Amino acid sequence: MTRIYLLRYPKETSNQPIISHLVLRYEVEFNILKADIRPQRDGIMVVELKGQKEKVTDALDYLKSLGVKAERLAGKVHRDEKKCFQCGACTGICPVGALYIQ
Repeated sequence: MTRIYLLRYPKETSNQPIISHLVLRYEVEFNILKADIRPQRDGIMVVELKGQKEKVTDALDYLKSLGVKAERLAGKVHRDEKKCFQCGACTGICPVGALYIQ
């Protein structure tokens, strides 16, 4: 199973080697597509996780136990016209730069 997730790190975990634990403890492969994590600040990471479904689930539970919020990114992007006010936050996390604001 291979899936892409948006991880939101709380500042308390920004200095921990969390991703390396996914490999060592859960045998989950990863590919970091984009990251903005700085010491003592909240951070985000877009990461592709690959492994057996049960192990990926266990790895996501581990992340959750550390306060990391994981949101699966689907293959399609939908924008709610009623809520979107063109802030540009989505363009900042797009791993391939496919989103932009004119």
